[in-house]
Amino acid sequence: LFVLLGTTLCLSLFSLYKKVLITLPAAAVMITGIILAIFLVYKIKRRFKQIISDKLEVDKALETSEIKYKSMVENIQIGFARATPGEHGRYIEVNSFFANMLGYSKAELIRMPVSDLYVDKEKRKVFSDKISRFELVKDEEVVFCKKDGSIITVSVTGQAIRDEQDTIQFFDLILEDVTHEKIQHEEDMKNEKLSSIGILAGGIAHDFNNILTGLYGNIALAKLELDPNSEAAQLIQDAEQSMSK
Repeated sequence: LFVLLGTTLCLSLFSLYKKVLITLPAAAVMITGIILAIFLVYKIKRRFKQIISDKLEVDKALETSEIKYKSMVENIQIGFARATPGEHGRYIEVNSFFANMLGYSKAELIRMPVSDLYVDKEKRKVFSDKISRFELVKDEEVVFCKKDGSIITVSVTGQAIRDEQDTIQFFDLILEDVTHEKIQHEEDMKNEKLSSIGILAGGIAHDFNNILTGLYGNIALAKLELDPNSEAAQLIQDAEQSMSK
């Protein structure tokens, strides 16, 4: 290697300094070339070591960053999942919080199609098409079936991740169980409707009482103008009794 580098370097030097080198003996030229080649190899070796050292530092930093990322995702108190796109997509990564939310182990979730969790499996395709089209969905509600058969409502916020060819590789998803909030909201809506009905009924009763008040007044005036023993007075009396019931 040294000889080859030395020869190459000598030829280069010869073309640049022809007049100087032509007066030197061939052995001197070769020795000079070897010395320069050794120096060049030393510099290259040092550069390679620096490159390798830099790469090792980058790899170590990436490894540390990945460990921190996985630790954060695993320990966060909200569901996280990474799933492949499409109607038949699968989870490729989930955290323990999400697995516990559904009553499955992480390994079980990764083995099963995502659509198996949906109460209505067609909704999986709808969700996948929507996030693929808009790149991002926020607070999308889906209904999942847990391992024990119970039903939960899950709020999903997710983003489609693409590669350099602009092909969707997977969805990153944040999932939150909002079943209790959903039930509470429905109860609040029900109570609000009942309250509205009560207010409406109260208003109707008030209006009806106003009508009755007018009728009572008119009946009283009619009784003053009629002979108490007349048939008309008797009819007025019957009407007043009926209104009082």
